[in-house]
This record gives sequence, structure tokens and C-alpha cells, in this order.
Amino acid sequence: MLLTVVTTESWKTDVEHSETGESTDVETNVFQGKGFTWTRTPPKVAQARRENIIMSLSRCVDEAKYANTQHDAFSLFISDDILNITLTHTNQKIHDYLFNFTGKVQNWMRRTSLDELCAVIGLLIYGVFESSHEHIESLYKMDGTGRLVFPVVMAKNRFWFLLSVL
Repeated sequence: MLLTVVTTESWKTDVEHSETGESTDVETNVFQGKGFTWTRTPPKVAQARRENIIMSLSRCVDEAKYANTQHDAFSLFISDDILNITLTHTNQKIHDYLFNFTGKVQNWMRRTSLDELCAVIGLLIYGVFESSHEHIESLYKMDGTGRLVFPVVMAKNRFWFLLSVL
């Protein structure tokens, strides 16, 4: 049996209401629930508009054509000058934090490097596309629900610390 979902805004029909608030139309085999209408007949497929038809294959253009390494590709988004400025100010903020810190200094409270800064930015970019609005604790879970890339790239305490001083 094939059922197709159609939003109630696009499907208007006279229906009989049942006791549960859901409704059915016996003649057209329609079942309506909260915000959706299910039908056994699929909607008609319209021909694609001309502007939605891809005429050429996607490819890299301009500077992206010459990005042969991961660093070259990353530099297309964030220049080396910006990374160096960010690194300088982040290390200065870490220095100020440690100067005023009164407890025992942990290993993850050290100064950062350019590679580590790029890793943090990469994790942030990955987080936007793959795990937006997820708590950092859930990203690092090891029970199969977390994101494997986060604990592989950086320890959770180090990631928290670098986010707090960026």
C-alpha cells in the first residue's frame, strides 16, 4: 500500500471527522492528521522549471582551482594574516587568564598553536553543518550518540578552554 503525505495547506477536501480529531474521506482514500493529509494516490509530478535544470557539472572556479592541499583550501575561507592575528590575541588572552588564575594549572590550559587554532575553527565549521544547536557535552559522548570527529581531533576540556579564550 502506497501512502503519500500532502500538507494540509495544499490539500483541501470535505472530510468526515472521527472521534479522535483525525478525519478520513472514504471516496478518495484520504487520511488527515495534525498538519498533514495522507493519500493513496501520489501527487502529479510537474516538469522541472528551466532555472532548476543543471546544465553543467559543478567545479571549482578561480582561486579554488589551485587549492591542492588542505591548508590551501582552508586559506580560501580564512587568510593566514587573520589566523596569525587571532593566534596572537588568543595566546595573549590565555596568558592573562593564567596570570590571574589562582588554582592548579591544568595541561589543557597551555598556549595554542596555529594548527590547533585551525582545528578549533574546523570543528566549529563542522558543528554548524552537522550538529548545530547541540550541546558540547553531547558532541563528545562515547555511547554512539556523539560525533566521533570531536574527541578524535581535540579533548573536550581543551576545546571548552579554547572556545572561552577565542
